[in-house]
Amino acid sequence: MRILEICLLLSELAVLLLFLLKPMLRFKNFKWLLFLPLLFLLMHGFVEGIRWQLVLAYGIAVLSALILFTPASIRFPRYINIILISIAAVLVVISLLLGYLLPVFRLPEPSGSFTVGTTYLHLRDDTRSETITSDSSDVRELMVRAWYPSEEKTQETYPYLHPALTKVLAENYGLPKFILSHLDLVKTHSLPNASIASHETPFPMIIFSPGYMTHSSMYTSLLETLASHGYMVFSIDYTYETPVSIFPDNDLRFYDPDYTDVWKNASWDTVQASINAFRDANDKATKRRHIEQYLTQVPFTDRVNQWTKDVNFVIDQLHSEGHPFFYKIDQNNIGVMGNSVGGATSALACALDSRIKSGINLDGSQWGSLMEHTITQPFMWITAEKNLAESSEDIDSFIYNQVSRGDFDHLSIAHATHANFYDLSLWSNYAPLTQTGSIDGHRMIKIVNQCTLNFFNKHLKNEPIVIDHLTKEFNELVRKDR
Repeated sequence: MRILEICLLLSELAVLLLFLLKPMLRFKNFKWLLFLPLLFLLMHGFVEGIRWQLVLAYGIAVLSALILFTPASIRFPRYINIILISIAAVLVVISLLLGYLLPVFRLPEPSGSFTVGTTYLHLRDDTRSETITSDSSDVRELMVRAWYPSEEKTQETYPYLHPALTKVLAENYGLPKFILSHLDLVKTHSLPNASIASHETPFPMIIFSPGYMTHSSMYTSLLETLASHGYMVFSIDYTYETPVSIFPDNDLRFYDPDYTDVWKNASWDTVQASINAFRDANDKATKRRHIEQYLTQVPFTDRVNQWTKDVNFVIDQLHSEGHPFFYKIDQNNIGVMGNSVGGATSALACALDSRIKSGINLDGSQWGSLMEHTITQPFMWITAEKNLAESSEDIDSFIYNQVSRGDFDHLSIAHATHANFYDLSLWSNYAPLTQTGSIDGHRMIKIVNQCTLNFFNKHLKNEPIVIDHLTKEFNELVRKDR
């Protein structure tokens, strides 16, 4: 919790204790303490910003100050006072628990030498129709958020999440719209529209693909870190599949619930039958046949193929001399990275685009048409700790063994789940609420950030880094065989 929040709650508990001890103390000498909670409330509101989790504590602070103006003739029996004090104490504790469970957390400080600038790019592909909308004249449009190295030191930072995004995310969890409103108070380290740092050579570029129904902003800690170390990072918000895309002039394009309900016309029973047949087969040719069948049955395969076209289009745009970022990007050192469905996209993008030099899949099942191609670039696959019966890790491993011809690293993170691979690790101090693993959120972010940074430093900056050293630095990391 934030400092002034803690001061507010402690001052209220102190006032309640004072009421209990009133017979033992000359209370009139301590009346000024009744103003203390209200003072901390005002300071907290102006400096940190109020949030709904502490609304009960706010009420106690106001009531505490109002007691000073209560006529001296009004007196309650001691047992009534004890009941009222007990109720007030319970309300303060409830505020404390809610504030702890849903904190206004601090994003990790970027570890690189650059400050971080950020801006949005509006890209339009007139050669492709938008297949998700019903209007046949629509063409594919994307909002791409850039994080990049800067040298500016301004104090204003870009908001963490757009208010429309927090409302949609709450609705998707079946919660009231205001539940995640406190995330609007989280501070980033990104400076809006800051100038790009001057540098002797252009910066390597990384294209990032978020997970399905997530948003670029939800990976801020990872993308800020990469930018602070001298990378131009471009994250794609896949229109109508991310919760909300914020186009210019506050044109909000929300996800299409029918389109994003990928399993509505698919049968998990047929998918499971292919998985079982793959596991029962004894030779590679038969296993491959069942995997190819499995990939045609999984509805995410088409989505991965479409997203890969978006990645290729974004690279085309940034590869054009007419783009303002062109001369700041090292066009010979391009990496791709993604989480979940975005991770599968990064692998397929490597296979289809020779301009890409390396790629990372953060815990993505390898859907898409990758089995029809090969990956020759260095590739890293980072996964959460898996239960084979409840995952497809053996299938994904088989696919990578079939298609990967370059350096390949598979790292697994103990005590992590699929939900740990973005900032969700920090959203609550109670892991079951976010379905994250028991690993500490800040520890998880540090591991993922360091793994991705080391990998890209090795393959996009030619630094002499040994990936095995990561397993010595972090005991949660396990290197797996291909």
